[in-house]
Amino acid sequence: MDLKKTLIIGAAGMVLGGVMIVGGLSAGAETNIAWNKGPKIVDVSTTHKTFKDAQVQNLEVDAGNNLVEIVRGTDWGVTATGTSNKVLTDLQDKTLRIDAPDDNHKLIFSFGNYDPKVTVTVPFSANLDNLKITTTNGGMIVQGQNVKNTTVSNSNGGVRFENLQGEQLNITTTNGAIALEDTNLHAVHSKSQNSAFKAENLTLTDASDITSTNGMIKLEDSHFPGLDASTHNGYVHVEDVQNGDDDKSYQTGDATKALKIQTTNGVISIEN
Repeated sequence: MDLKKTLIIGAAGMVLGGVMIVGGLSAGAETNIAWNKGPKIVDVSTTHKTFKDAQVQNLEVDAGNNLVEIVRGTDWGVTATGTSNKVLTDLQDKTLRIDAPDDNHKLIFSFGNYDPKVTVTVPFSANLDNLKITTTNGGMIVQGQNVKNTTVSNSNGGVRFENLQGEQLNITTTNGAIALEDTNLHAVHSKSQNSAFKAENLTLTDASDITSTNGMIKLEDSHFPGLDASTHNGYVHVEDVQNGDDDKSYQTGDATKALKIQTTNGVISIEN
C-alpha cells in the first residue's frame, strides 16, 4: 500500500511538472522548474551593484552553496544571477563583505540561459591586503588578483586560483578540491581532508606546508626553495619541480625554507 502511494505521488509530480513546462513554453517564457517540497516554476533574474571609486583593502566573501567568481574590471561591482539572488553587501572601513545566501531551490529543468553565480569585480588598479573566502557546497574561481594574505575555508566544493600574486595563502578544505595555476606567492599553508590539491606553475619563496588526509597532492612545473614530502592514506605526485635558487636537486634545497608535504600510508611519485 505504501509503495502504491509512493508511485501515485511520484506520477502525479511528474504530470504536474510536465503541465508546468508546457504552460511555461506556451507563454513564451524562459521556463525554469525547481524542486522545493514539490515542483514549481521559479524566476531566474540578475541583479547588479556597483561601488564606484570605492577604497577597498579587504574583501570577505561567504559564498554558501553558490559559485562565486572574482575577476578584474573597471569598478568594484557585484553581479548575482539565480533563483535566489538577494546578495548582501556591506562596505565599511575599507572592508567589503559579501554574503550570498543559499539557494533552496534545486533546479531540475531549464529552458533559456541559466548560469547561477555571483561575480565580484575588482578594479585593475586595486591590490588587496586580505581576501577571505568561505564556501559550503559551492565553488570559487579567483582570477588575476594581487593579494597579500588569502584565507580559504572550503567544504564540499572547489576553489580555483589563476594568476594569483601575493604573500600568504592559507587553505582549509574538506571533501573539496583546490587548484592553483600560474601563481607566485611567498608561502602556502594547506590542510585538507578527502580533498585534492593541484598546483601548476607555482612559485614559492618561503617555508610552506601541504598536509593531506585521504586525498591527493599534485605539483607540476613549479619552483620552491626545498621539498619535504609525506602523506596519510593519500597520493603525492611531483613533476618538473625545481628547488633552490640554483635549481638544485630535491636533496640540496634549502631545508629551512622547504615545502613540506605530509602523508602516511600513501604513495609519493617524483619525476623530473
